[in-house]
Amino acid sequence: MEKNAQQSALPPKSEFSEWYHELLAAAEILDVRYPVKGLCVWPPFGFSLRKNIYSIIRELLDEDQHEEALFPLLIPENEFMKEADEEAKKGLAEGGIPIGSVIVIDGKIVGRGHNRRVQKGSAILHAEMDCLENAGRLSASEYQRSTLYSTLSPCDMCSGAVLLYGIPKVIIGENRNFQGPEEYVRSRGVEVVVLDDDECTTIMSDFIKQKPNLWNEDIGE
Repeated sequence: MEKNAQQSALPPKSEFSEWYHELLAAAEILDVRYPVKGLCVWPPFGFSLRKNIYSIIRELLDEDQHEEALFPLLIPENEFMKEADEEAKKGLAEGGIPIGSVIVIDGKIVGRGHNRRVQKGSAILHAEMDCLENAGRLSASEYQRSTLYSTLSPCDMCSGAVLLYGIPKVIIGENRNFQGPEEYVRSRGVEVVVLDDDECTTIMSDFIKQKPNLWNEDIGE
């Protein structure tokens, strides 16, 4: 009876997100006192646990010879396009079409990709499609909190994916070289922002001048 009473006193799993941080704070593991994702206070006990866990992870990664990269903990929303631009440059270096994309949920990049039609001999791997594929399966609620960044205005196919999954916001690097169905996407309730970014524009216009046939193939012309 005593055991059952104790079990019934535990908060229900459905309210996990409400009591989880309280539990971490009470155990002096982690204090989420700032309303900014990633800005946490680690008390001595929690920091010691963190240090030990990182030590184990470090040993395992070193054994497998993982390559590492260090990104800033916080990236302002208006700077995520730089990550999409890096993807575009990666695609160009691979011999593909320089268009990049990232998808962001709650201030965190959960997927990134670039146009890989040439590299993979694919009919559908535009940057946005590659990005969504690399993000993996997401729930409807996650898509509804997401923002999709693309260096170039999404085409009909990629815009259709935005509408299918209910992505509420799309930020576009530029639409001078190509403009997809932006007004239709807006009419369906999606917030569409065009940055008119010079770097995105230049890398795309230079590519179109150098490889017009490949570009026309990509957009079905």
